[in-house]
Amino acid sequence: MTSLILPPSPSPDTEAPPRVALKTTRKSLKTNMVIISDIHLGSEVSRAREARKALAEWYPFERLIILGDLFDDLNFTRLRKHHFGLIDDIRRLTNPRRGVTVDWIEGNHDEQAHEMIRRIIGANVHQELVLESDGKRHLFIHGHQFDSFLSEYPRITLMASNIYDVVQRREGERKSLSRWLKRKSKGWLSVCRKVEERALEYARTKDVDYILCGHTHYHNENTGVDGRGIKYVNTGCWTDTPSTLVTIGSEGLHKHLYH
Repeated sequence: MTSLILPPSPSPDTEAPPRVALKTTRKSLKTNMVIISDIHLGSEVSRAREARKALAEWYPFERLIILGDLFDDLNFTRLRKHHFGLIDDIRRLTNPRRGVTVDWIEGNHDEQAHEMIRRIIGANVHQELVLESDGKRHLFIHGHQFDSFLSEYPRITLMASNIYDVVQRREGERKSLSRWLKRKSKGWLSVCRKVEERALEYARTKDVDYILCGHTHYHNENTGVDGRGIKYVNTGCWTDTPSTLVTIGSEGLHKHLYH
């Protein structure tokens, strides 16, 4: 089992992470649920600041679903101040005064962190979750379950991940090379297509209208649909541009891109 590596306790005079005001700025859509995934807090390319602003734009909402890989790994000493700021924003959403339900779906980068996630952000923890909205059933699952390369070639996966981490740490602020490598590796392995196909196969066994996944870091431009009308939606990531946030409400499912 992977062990957690926690940051040292902050001293009383440590500056608290700045909070993003939770206020409504988008009123054109009636939003019940906000879905976000693959933020990878602790990574050099995590767009935590942008994710905080996006969540603030959509508040208030009833439910926040973090669709896996909130953390890049369980070494929390890698977290930056703005990473802690996002954690603080999410934790404040679970305050009874705000009344937001927060669900975290286990990802492959932060699996085995169940109790820590509950303690840090007060989230309900799931491996998968089915929710109904406006008569449609939605299945939420991270998607690594449909990525056979992870299980078939664990050493290659680990080696590639280590190389990627080194590139991230040595790059400048733009992080263009690491993002290019991520896109190329995912395309070469045809991960996106395989995850979509296997996700739709799994969704057929669950009697749902939508299956939402993260993991591949690619938001699908056009929602995938199988022969039975089940729709596949990928929630993209917050380590590259454009980043993706999904909303579900009385007017259906919508995807929003942030550059």
